[in-house]
Amino acid sequence: MGKALPILILIVVLMVIGVVVIQKSPFKNLVPKPQVGVEAVYAGTVPCADCSGINETIIFYTDKTYVDQNVYQERDVTSENKGTWTLKDNIYQLTDLESKHQSFYQIDGNKINPLDPDTLKPIDSPLNLSLTKQ
Repeated sequence: MGKALPILILIVVLMVIGVVVIQKSPFKNLVPKPQVGVEAVYAGTVPCADCSGINETIIFYTDKTYVDQNVYQERDVTSENKGTWTLKDNIYQLTDLESKHQSFYQIDGNKINPLDPDTLKPIDSPLNLSLTKQ
């Protein structure tokens, strides 16, 4: 018992030093991170109030995150929203990470159409609001 305690203390000290060294190591970021797959990609050109259109692409990832990229035509302006998504009864529910705003899209064949967030009904518009699966 007399020799076991110092050996145990030495083992604990070495473990703590090892953890500290690993945390400060410049090589810790070289460990590959698991790849996230793409569940689906939808894209199209949607109307813009003061430009000729917005090229919108929504990428749904298998880890239930999404990226919504918008490129404004005739401008050098791009926006990107990120968040999480769920799918229930052919309706994607997107929740923006920053604003917590929710948007909804209904799957219709190889397209998704935006829904009114209050009624979950298709938006009544003569303009094409749908995005096509890529």
